[in-house]
Amino acid sequence: MLQPANTSGLLRCACIRGLPPTVSAANVRRGSSVIGCASSGPEAIGLAERDLPDLALIDIHLIGPMDGIEVAQLLLERFGVPSIFLSGIGDDQTIERALTVSSLGFLQKPFLPSQVFDVIDRALTDILPLSR
Repeated sequence: MLQPANTSGLLRCACIRGLPPTVSAANVRRGSSVIGCASSGPEAIGLAERDLPDLALIDIHLIGPMDGIEVAQLLLERFGVPSIFLSGIGDDQTIERALTVSSLGFLQKPFLPSQVFDVIDRALTDILPLSR
């Protein structure tokens, strides 16, 4: 499995709303850490500025004027941080819009923690090595 570019040896994830605490706790045991959680676009960008993540787990519905797709686009353009979407919004138009941001995956709520782990593992082995 790919080792992240940071020196901690852990995949550093940012949670932008929508990640259950049980998933956050289990991620630490699986070799990744949640560096912080945000509930709005500006808060997410501030988190990335302070503590650059390797990956963002983003809900599409956020507090404030920006949605998660806009935040994912900014994280990718400004910081090179790819995203996985976790959302209860699952209409075709929204999914298509999300996938145009070059996200690493889209999980529709409700989902099992194992599904989150699987999409993170797939991103690590299939996609992230190409960009790091």
